[in-house]
Amino acid sequence: VTGVQTCALPISLITIGGHVLSLNEAQFLVVACNVLIVALLLVVGLRSARQQSEAMRLREAQLRSILASVPDAVIVIDGQGIGRDFSAAAGELWRLPPGTAPGCPMGDYLGLKEREKLSQLLAFGEPEFLLTGEGLRADGTRFPLELRGSRFHGPEGEVRYTLFVRDLSEKIAAQRRVARMGAQLAQASRHNAMGELAADLAHELNQPLTAAINYLSTVAYMLERPGSDGNPPEMVALARNQVMRAGEIIRRMRDFAQHRDVEKQIEQLVPMIEDTIQLV
Repeated sequence: VTGVQTCALPISLITIGGHVLSLNEAQFLVVACNVLIVALLLVVGLRSARQQSEAMRLREAQLRSILASVPDAVIVIDGQGIGRDFSAAAGELWRLPPGTAPGCPMGDYLGLKEREKLSQLLAFGEPEFLLTGEGLRADGTRFPLELRGSRFHGPEGEVRYTLFVRDLSEKIAAQRRVARMGAQLAQASRHNAMGELAADLAHELNQPLTAAINYLSTVAYMLERPGSDGNPPEMVALARNQVMRAGEIIRRMRDFAQHRDVEKQIEQLVPMIEDTIQLV
């Protein structure tokens, strides 16, 4: 390209292979080069966009595959709590038909208190949270759950949360079985203790019964001898008290051996001390 100043006007002379192009030819050549450059840029841009689209499609396919095969219930929601993706396990946990969960508010699958708590957590933008409570299935049944949430940003920067959900029904049932086994063990321990206390029980019953027999024998002696000193009604009352004490001992031992839940309550100290004095 050679630039020559002629008559104070800039004239650009373009030579290609010794051929000097006219002004129109040069302009056409410049426009064609610009079009070619734009076309090349478009091709590069389209290829990059196609690669990005393919990468996104691959990541989405991988996510779908993970959600379909992961054994735990996994849910992806947006910042407003709308379900975006449900794993197959999550659909089975909530008994939802395939494809019906996405687009529905996550609060529809939780109890009232848990729904309000989740709304507060999402409103505060908590990066991680743990929520335990009650889940609501599509058929109306309820189940205990543990829900862990973790925040992340989607492809376009939107806020989303990954929720990992566990059904606590089996865990709670196992705890109840352990509690029942503990109660049965305690019951067996009480029966064992009853066997060890059998001799003491016989001795404790022998004391009030023997005392009652003695009081009644004294009353019989007084009735046979009207002039003897003593108060028969008082003796009868003492005998009655001893018989009642024997019955109370039996009742307490039966309560101790019965299979029932342990009940804790406040007891008066003075009557316990008086019972101990009588026993001694």
